[in-house]
Amino acid sequence: MRKYYFTLFTFLVLLLSSCDADTIASCIIGIRPVLEEKELTDGQRNLPYSDYVNVEIENAMDSDYFIESVEVNEDLPNGIIYSFSNRTITFDGVSSVAGNFEFEVRVIVRPYIFEDDGSDNLCSNASSREYTIKIN
Repeated sequence: MRKYYFTLFTFLVLLLSSCDADTIASCIIGIRPVLEEKELTDGQRNLPYSDYVNVEIENAMDSDYFIESVEVNEDLPNGIIYSFSNRTITFDGVSSVAGNFEFEVRVIVRPYIFEDDGSDNLCSNASSREYTIKIN
């Protein structure tokens, strides 16, 4: 049992000694982007579609961070495009094809102002989530 505690203690010391205090605090507090968990609205073929997903920054002031990039993996419905502004990803367009379209959205966020040492105080700067748009 002592060997187990010694191994655990050694691991924690090595882990914590390789990180600076701000990084440790950020990861314990958990400053990271989170994509909103929601079901996107269904759309109708050949009619305008619009919905959005918000990005939140857990445990930080909302005004400190912005979306640097958005990636959509897999296919959106034909005719539907995405755009982003501030902390909102919007899906708009007119689809001529019916079906269920599953895709993954991945965001990367950055602070408006980096710390003096160049750090961003994020535990993770990326987040991803699966969404579905159903076109009837």
